[in-house]
Amino acid sequence: MDKFFEEFIKYTDNYKEYGVNILRKIDHTFRVVKLCEEIAKSLNLEEDDIYLAKLGGLLHDIGRFEQYKNYRTFKDEESIDHGDLGCQLLEKELKNKFTTSENEEIIKKIVKNHNKYKIEEDLTDKEILLCNIIRDADKIDIFNLVLNSNILDLENSTISDDVYEAFLNKQLVLKEQRKTKADNLVCNLAFIYDINFKKSLEIIKNEDYLNRLINKYLDTENSDLKEKLLHIQEFLNNYLKGV
Repeated sequence: MDKFFEEFIKYTDNYKEYGVNILRKIDHTFRVVKLCEEIAKSLNLEEDDIYLAKLGGLLHDIGRFEQYKNYRTFKDEESIDHGDLGCQLLEKELKNKFTTSENEEIIKKIVKNHNKYKIEEDLTDKEILLCNIIRDADKIDIFNLVLNSNILDLENSTISDDVYEAFLNKQLVLKEQRKTKADNLVCNLAFIYDINFKKSLEIIKNEDYLNRLINKYLDTENSDLKEKLLHIQEFLNNYLKGV
């Protein structure tokens, strides 16, 4: 793993000229690697599979750097799907740089599927397991990132009816459903419905990410937003009691 970490640092050094957003993405990657290791160990996986989970975490956002270089955004809907781009890079420009012939295919599947609404069909049980570890770790750190980002101005925002309904039906929020800043917040909260492992849920609950995130927005004069957020908070806490 050390050589791949070294290669990753060398590779991302080439993008640091693009500023703080790149540095944050690098920091996010290393936190995801640690979370992948923690989740994988909780599942009592073999050392080789723990290694693959960590490598998948290291490379899950490898497409982000070219994405930002070319489009100056991390928003896939305004540029390119970064999971697909990362897979393409590992097939071409980065082939054999971060993977071996033995693990190349499974790492590409992890990278391609880590950010999708659902992972693709026809994966093996091992591929599904590793994809879900990386997806959990990524979402956990997204909760952390959103919590520690600047507070959004939601005073004149609202939660769209279809987004609110999807959330209360324990569904992920689709990109095309999001119309407002408040919708984006609910979209992030809904990630909880796509968490796969007990250890992942323990981390989220121990850090109290969801309550802390909602509490950031309860000091508002927007009564409709506050009422819906309080309902979402109560709904989430009841949901987490049962998992």
